[in-house]
Amino acid sequence: MKSRIAEIAGRNGKWLQEQSAKWNGRLRSVVRQTRVMTFILKHPDVPWSAKCVAACALGYILSPIQLIPSFIPVIGQLDDLTVLFVGAKIVRLLVPGTLLAECEAKAQFHSSRARRAQPVEADYGREAII
Repeated sequence: MKSRIAEIAGRNGKWLQEQSAKWNGRLRSVVRQTRVMTFILKHPDVPWSAKCVAACALGYILSPIQLIPSFIPVIGQLDDLTVLFVGAKIVRLLVPGTLLAECEAKAQFHSSRARRAQPVEADYGREAII
């Protein structure tokens, strides 16, 4: 009986790790897309039409006024993701390839740098309080 439980737990644990890794990858993709859009907004050589689309997509995500409010559990988040990805597709059509590659490289650099960052332990002056 115990071996059967251990076998099921091992199988479910592996599945859970695989699902967790898959969702972490998807979340990183969303964060990277958002960073690419912000770098496109900041780049001086990007056409104004692409900047307008990027600003509208990011503005919709951050805006409290939405078609489907974000506090509705699943549909609200899917609405935001849809707007982000449709905006990204349109921006990819409007931005020249070299500028897009430059903004994607910056986003990749910043996301890899954020993963390498270690949390800083604060001291809060414990020695001073005696």
